[in-house]
Amino acid sequence: HIARNTVLRLAKLRLQYTFSATQNSFLFNDVNADSAVYAKWYNIQLSSTRDSVSFSEKWHVSAHELNLIQYPNPENLSRFFMAGANYQQVTGKLSSGEIPLNNFSLKAEFRNLTKNKKWEMLLKAQYFLKGYNEGDYDISAYLFRSFPVYKSNLSLFFNHANKTPSFIFDQRSSFLSDQNKIEKKENVFLFGGMFNHPFINLGVS
Repeated sequence: HIARNTVLRLAKLRLQYTFSATQNSFLFNDVNADSAVYAKWYNIQLSSTRDSVSFSEKWHVSAHELNLIQYPNPENLSRFFMAGANYQQVTGKLSSGEIPLNNFSLKAEFRNLTKNKKWEMLLKAQYFLKGYNEGDYDISAYLFRSFPVYKSNLSLFFNHANKTPSFIFDQRSSFLSDQNKIEKKENVFLFGGMFNHPFINLGVS
């Protein structure tokens, strides 16, 4: 994994550029594969009753991210705001050959702690405009409230994501079988809360 940050400071803003690069390898190897099992569950025909099966993929991912950051804020030193864009280049080496993928997304983040130190908030969002994950988005919110007099606190969270399934479910994947192919996007919706007190602990999600 390689990462590099470059920061340009303006009057009340910072312009931050980040480059990162990662490489991952995945290998499945069955040296004593049962042809009947592979035929029934994976629709894979082996040349003999007992055979060896091997699947592998290698992925190289490089990302360029540019963010505009407002922090600290003179009116509230606990306030943080960031808005930026991310361009991702992905190269996969599969059983069928090499494929190039890319993604372009916009993202934003806002954090704030009130001056009385009682309310804390976090908002995050990312939306993929173009590329393999086009149309994907992830929105999350977190709210925290402290009650010092009662030595207790309340936290609430919310998350809604619409995302492309893992590449292992893509028809081009080296690990794909007819049984595990998924074409529709995954839709995830989570929310809940937690109340903490010296004598009461209550959580709902």
